[in-house]
Amino acid sequence: LSLIVSVQWMGFPPWTEDTLNYSVDEFPFELHARSILLGDATCHDGRTVTLEQIHCLPESRETGKNQKSFARPQMITGLVKHDGFRATYHSFIKSFVRPHLGDDYLLFEHNPNLRVHAAGGKSITSPHKDEDHMHSASEINFWVPLTFAHGAASLWAESSPGCGDFHPFEVRYGQVVRFWGNKCMHFTVDNDTDVSRVSFDFRVVRLRDFGRSGIPVPGQESGERWTLYSYYDVMGPDGLVRLDGWPAVA
Repeated sequence: LSLIVSVQWMGFPPWTEDTLNYSVDEFPFELHARSILLGDATCHDGRTVTLEQIHCLPESRETGKNQKSFARPQMITGLVKHDGFRATYHSFIKSFVRPHLGDDYLLFEHNPNLRVHAAGGKSITSPHKDEDHMHSASEINFWVPLTFAHGAASLWAESSPGCGDFHPFEVRYGQVVRFWGNKCMHFTVDNDTDVSRVSFDFRVVRLRDFGRSGIPVPGQESGERWTLYSYYDVMGPDGLVRLDGWPAVA
């Protein structure tokens, strides 16, 4: 595997860091995140709560109903259970990420996590490379902010493996950062700004890289977490590829 990685890492896309622009009208992730995180919540003075100010929400509303507090950093799971987010995410993989990577078929993370890094909150991600958690080196990372991400209210990374030029991603809603998180160290710092950062991220593997990825397929007794049709789904030009359609693709 180390030989494969050394061949892959030649300083060429998609194993390089890049910032891409997409249409928020076509892919309204912020709308769905607001629905998931905020519902109809308002500030004490009746103003609409923005994602950047999500840390200001009271722990309960005047109605007496319980309301989740976002005063501390946290990770929200189960995004694909939200119909609107799931449809937009699948469309994004099919219509934006797949053409960008130039492959008809992609393995992609089934259930990405929504991350809330509250203003004034401690770091939510310690320094690491995804290989530390046994992810495949064939994965390509996409980091999608739903707020203005900058400085301490962002993810920090080195631009290429081992170079140590750690920097925050400076991106806005409507932009996505592609980077090689498997080999590039990345982390967050304490958010000492007055704005919260909300983002989600996911990993994909091009079909052309699958054979050398080491990713187990259903039926392989590996005990690994990162397996096909569990951690990964498959997207093709006609949409999702179900398990019974995988042999024709592979």
